Amino acid sequence: MTTVVEKTWKQTLGQYRIEQATQKVVGVKGGIRSGKTFGVHMRVTDLIRKNPGMPVLCVRKHKPELRDSVWFWTREHPKNPFSWKALGLHQSENKEDMNVYLKVHARAEPNVIHYRAAYRDGKEDPSKFGSTEYGVIWVEEADELKKETLEYLEGRMSSPEWPNQMFCSFNPPRKSHWIMGPEWFGEGHGDTRLMITCPTRENLANLREGFIADLERTYSKWWIKRYLDGECIPDVTGNPVHAEYDPDRHVAPEPIPILPNQPLLRGWDAHPIGIYVGVVWAQYVGGRLNVLRSKLFKLGENAGFGDSVDEAKRMTRMWFPDHASSHCLDMGDPSIYIKSRVGQGADLRALSDIMAEKGINFRGGETAFTVRRQAIGDMLSRFPGGKPMVQIDPGPDCDHLREGLEGGYALPEGEYVTGKQILKTEWSHECEALQYIGTGLDMMDWDRKVAEAEKRKRSTPSPTNNGWMAA
Repeated sequence: MTTVVEKTWKQTLGQYRIEQATQKVVGVKGGIRSGKTFGVHMRVTDLIRKNPGMPVLCVRKHKPELRDSVWFWTREHPKNPFSWKALGLHQSENKEDMNVYLKVHARAEPNVIHYRAAYRDGKEDPSKFGSTEYGVIWVEEADELKKETLEYLEGRMSSPEWPNQMFCSFNPPRKSHWIMGPEWFGEGHGDTRLMITCPTRENLANLREGFIADLERTYSKWWIKRYLDGECIPDVTGNPVHAEYDPDRHVAPEPIPILPNQPLLRGWDAHPIGIYVGVVWAQYVGGRLNVLRSKLFKLGENAGFGDSVDEAKRMTRMWFPDHASSHCLDMGDPSIYIKSRVGQGADLRALSDIMAEKGINFRGGETAFTVRRQAIGDMLSRFPGGKPMVQIDPGPDCDHLREGLEGGYALPEGEYVTGKQILKTEWSHECEALQYIGTGLDMMDWDRKVAEAEKRKRSTPSPTNNGWMAA
């Protein structure tokens, strides 16, 4: 007889998305106590109910963790009102080696549920899953396994009778982890894969009061980003280049207003043979640098440097419509002046030539890292009148830049000043674009430039060729 259990939980948005997912491979990453495991369990339970006789596989890397997590939670956890035991779905057989199975006897054609550890004889061996077809596979902590193991498991779902869905649940890994890459949950898979993020904050209704606040007071911002927000974090472990940066002080509490009567600064970081272009938009107002937006462009077969310039100009018009017919000051990496061959048989050209063709008169900045670092570092250290000299907009368009300042842009362990071996990562480029703005402020007669820009704006909206060009 099936036990009737009163529903005592409130479904989160992430759990709803798991319930509705139809993709063949569904990734579920989330923080601690975010409800991601429960969400997958509920979805698998629902599929078992709807598909009598369907074989199911539950996998984790090692046997002890498999026994203490998925096995215990799904089978008989006393606080889980939707455990298969509480729902009366099965009788079980428990084997010491954890190659166990459960038979769901709630219908004439029982389901067989295998619990298998991926390790055998001290190594990860996907061949142990061979010779069996499954209708649903649940891989807990999937990021702990090799890509080849998940590929093998995906190949064990082929029957036209079953849903053929694989659920991969895990805590957010580093951003460079293969599971977040293009071969799995990166872009370009169309309808075959889906990644669902479950932040812990979505599960507040099912947590004790003060649970999140207690953790936020205890742990670092990177830990919070990973284990509460459910987001991947940078891969570096070195020393932040800008240790002066404090998000509590340098991130504006509200969106920073854009002043139409102040010039717009664009900092650029690029290299003739690089794959990234970093752009930062800012205004210098009343002796303070307001960082308004940032963007990282990735170059590829279908997107060259010129495409990044076009997109940066389009974003300028979208974000700063009052500056669309006025002027920007563009400054940045002097490597942009270096001539190189872009494409087979191409003539020698500099990236600055491409910018000039698109109406941007670029000005190269300071080469020396120590000078660039100090320019922004000094500004980050100053709080005239008790207010920060550098403010970063809190909006999502500065998220990546803020990640870089918090630690994604780093020096190797033990190196604090010289920067001879900067750890080049995807966070380097926007941070260095910001540095070029900082050195640009030092290099120019700012008051005179502002006065000239205002005079030109009053006289004509058309671009000139004296260093200030149309957005």
